[in-house]
Amino acid sequence: MKTALVGFGSMGKLVYEELGSECAVVIAPNGPDCMNNLLEYSGKIDVIIDFSVPDNLNMIYEYASLNKIPVIFATTGYSEEQTAKINELSKLVPVLVSSNFSIGSILMNKFIREVTPLLSDSFDIELVETSKAKKDLRTAATTDCILKIIKKETNLEPMYGRDNKASRAFKEIGVHSIKGGELGSSHEVMYCGDSEILSIKHTELSQSQFAEGAVDAAKWIIGKEPKLYSMEDVILSKLNK
Repeated sequence: MKTALVGFGSMGKLVYEELGSECAVVIAPNGPDCMNNLLEYSGKIDVIIDFSVPDNLNMIYEYASLNKIPVIFATTGYSEEQTAKINELSKLVPVLVSSNFSIGSILMNKFIREVTPLLSDSFDIELVETSKAKKDLRTAATTDCILKIIKKETNLEPMYGRDNKASRAFKEIGVHSIKGGELGSSHEVMYCGDSEILSIKHTELSQSQFAEGAVDAAKWIIGKEPKLYSMEDVILSKLNK
C-alpha cells in the first residue's frame, strides 16, 4: 500500500510511524518531504489519509477525483459546504469520514444506537465527557457524534451544564464536560432508571489506537466502490467474516 499522508501534527506523526514504509509522501510544511501540495506529487498513490485542516479539502478533492484515489478523512471542523463537497467526492471515489478511529469508541456508538430506543421511554439519559484542560476538538467531536446518535433515536434535545440545584426535565439529554490538567479523554452514557442504571463508557489510554485504526481503514477501503463509508463499516466487515 502506497499512502499519501496529509498533515503532520501530533496525530499525523503517529500515523506516519504506523505506516512505516507504506507512507509514500507526507504533505505538510513541517513534514519530512517538505511538500505542501499533493497535486505536485507524481509518484504512485493507493490511498490518501487526511489528518490536517479543512483548508486542504479542495486540494484533496482535486487529486482524488482526478486520479480515482480513495480517501480517509480524519480532519474535523468542516463547514456545511465542505461536508457537502466530501459527500460529492464519495460519488466519484471511496470515501471514509470519521472523527474517531478507535475500535472501542466505534463499538460504543453501535451499542448506544441499539440500546437508546429500548430505554429512552423510561430511563433518563446523561452524557459525560472528560478531557484535558486545554481545548480538545477531538473529544468534543466524539461527544457531538454520540449526541447525534441519541437525538436521532429519541428526538430529545441536549441540556448543557445543568444547574445542580435544578430539577431534571425527563425529555432531555444531560450533557456534562469535565476538564482538568492532563485528564485522558473519556465518554460515558448513563441510562438511569428508577431501580437500575446502565452505563456505556469508553476511555482513551493512548492516541496510538487512532493511528492504528486509520491505517486499518486505509487498507480496507482500497478496492471498494465509490461510496461514503464509516469506521463502523470497517469493524462490522471484520465481525461478519
